[in-house]
Amino acid sequence: MDTYYIDGEYVDEDKAMVSVKDITVLRGYGVFDFMITYNKRPFRLEQHVTRFENSAARIGLQLNHTHQEICDIVVEAIRRNPQHNESNIRILYTGGISPDSVTPQGNGILMVMVTPRHELPDWWYTDGAAIAL
Repeated sequence: MDTYYIDGEYVDEDKAMVSVKDITVLRGYGVFDFMITYNKRPFRLEQHVTRFENSAARIGLQLNHTHQEICDIVVEAIRRNPQHNESNIRILYTGGISPDSVTPQGNGILMVMVTPRHELPDWWYTDGAAIAL
């Protein structure tokens, strides 16, 4: 079972929850980034977190974590999932719960989900895929 970071806690994936009142659920208001590991280290972590912060700023979402805190959380989440040879890492920041279900209140939730990275089949590279035009 994978371990995720959800709003200040590392929890088993089946305990990871977000309120249905969160404006990410109600109207898709939040930011997301994705990265992978090589040699169990996140690839271009600093750049991904910078892009994540820029995305939040562009939609007017105030992050409640510093750049370094997010990087440290990602590294710790990877460490707590030693069963993975390599990992997919998803960073998500929600809009939070809002009394009017629209306006962010600065109470978003940071989530870091670390899951196993599966290798793509060799034939994808040798045979390719047919496409329809």
